[in-house]
Amino acid sequence: MKIEINWDEIEAGLKQGFYGNVEFHELVGENQLRLYETNIADPDDNECGWECAEWYIVDDDGAETLVARCDGYQGVEKIISDEELRELLGYTEAQWADDWAETGRDCFWEKVSSYTITGDLIAAAKSETLKDADEDYDGEVAVWSTPNYYGGTINAPTADYERDGDNDIRIWDNYQAAQDWLDEDDGPYMCAHGEAGRPSYRIVEAL
Repeated sequence: MKIEINWDEIEAGLKQGFYGNVEFHELVGENQLRLYETNIADPDDNECGWECAEWYIVDDDGAETLVARCDGYQGVEKIISDEELRELLGYTEAQWADDWAETGRDCFWEKVSSYTITGDLIAAAKSETLKDADEDYDGEVAVWSTPNYYGGTINAPTADYERDGDNDIRIWDNYQAAQDWLDEDDGPYMCAHGEAGRPSYRIVEAL
């Protein structure tokens, strides 16, 4: 079941160039409330790799309570107190104090104890801001490359611009120059470990 969690804020962020999504995790507490995670990235702060996760508990009426957030670097920040969370989940003090039980405080916080920045969200954020160029585009262009790896491949690269030896974004004078470069590499392709095939490419307007 997909619902709009704090969607006004996410939409406002999207209009400013942010990228976000919402994912259901599980039912929690005696009242079986829904635990959701929102992920947001800022494509204008990619040098720092800015991503953020926030966890919400949503009741049957759709009321949202932000319980924690994590930016991947500073760890988890608790937004509400343990006592407020216990009451929200409907646990007794004895249940909440039992660290070895499903109803225990530590068991809940373990669910939101970490957030790993993979770069996937940042890549998606960048992709959302790209403007495709065509043959009639009169201006410099870049090439956006999306790797094609099997799911679960460890350390698989994320989508990014084609870059030169100094890790700067490669720029072509026009669309045709970039297309000619892509055509030069149109022969047999040797896959890396975990790679399913050749990357896909987009010729986009240069920043």
